[in-house]
Amino acid sequence: MNVLGAAITSTLLTLLVVAWPSGSSQRSDVVQGISGVAPVVALNAGEDRYNVRFAAAPEVAPLVVDLHQWSADHRGSFGNDFDLDLAVTVMGWNYLRPNLGSNRTEAGCCSAQAMERLTVAIDHALSSGMVDREQIFIVGASGGGYAGLCALMNGQPHIAAYNLWVPISDLEAWHSQQRNSSYGRDIRACTASGDSLDVAEARRRSPLYMSAPAELPPTRIYTGIMDGWNGSVPITHSIRMFNRLADVTGHADMVLNDREILTLLEDRGTAPNPQLPPAGADGLPVHLTRTAGNLELIVFEGAHQGNSATVLRDLMALHADYLDARPDGAGD
Repeated sequence: MNVLGAAITSTLLTLLVVAWPSGSSQRSDVVQGISGVAPVVALNAGEDRYNVRFAAAPEVAPLVVDLHQWSADHRGSFGNDFDLDLAVTVMGWNYLRPNLGSNRTEAGCCSAQAMERLTVAIDHALSSGMVDREQIFIVGASGGGYAGLCALMNGQPHIAAYNLWVPISDLEAWHSQQRNSSYGRDIRACTASGDSLDVAEARRRSPLYMSAPAELPPTRIYTGIMDGWNGSVPITHSIRMFNRLADVTGHADMVLNDREILTLLEDRGTAPNPQLPPAGADGLPVHLTRTAGNLELIVFEGAHQGNSATVLRDLMALHADYLDARPDGAGD
């Protein structure tokens, strides 16, 4: 059954890429034609009222939590190739996209309030949807990857896996890299800084400097080798985060050394490694992969992007393994 389901879903993903690419003018018509595609719901986290989009599956299924980009909110969707919300709904899974707050205010940028919004949103999905509590996946790109790392480091409960793309891991470093851009102004605002950055507050809101949880669920970090050059978040954010987590989880031997990092930065114009298999359903060429326990880093040929086809292929594989391991034989 898993083989057949994978084949059907693979065909579905191909159709989505061709027919309804991200940002397609036809997308709104398609969404309107499918019942229950992530309608807006207002929630309360204490006295904080905010919106999420949530679509419940027709039967018990995984939940995909799509964390929004830096300057976005609950509207929109992950995916440079096609919109993740539509694909997840068509697959018959639960979909959730919470508004974690503006990163232009102190309530954003990995604040306790932002993390509480995430927790309340997931609780809402669990109580209102058809969610397999052991199959909750967090996905995000750029600012969504940053929020995902924050959730990871805060030990967000019930998460089966993280799939994070081109994440920001260090607000201090990113401010230095984006000082004169709107992102630099946002960082100063969310850290309540004046003309100069409050470094201690920036670090407090940076996953790179947070205490790591005792155990990491499967976590895959993707970074495009051209990001930072052709994109807003240098690949060093992903590399340093991988190194930190590899080190603190007992896999110091898998840390990328200075020579390896320098080679990646210097060889951006060279061809990907032909000995490495492509990443994901869309066959992204790969420059480097590194695994440290449940943690994996993939440096792919690309820039500042997140690919829904690859995300769904990753999550489908995790879900198939989960079904196969169940004692009731649900995966047979």
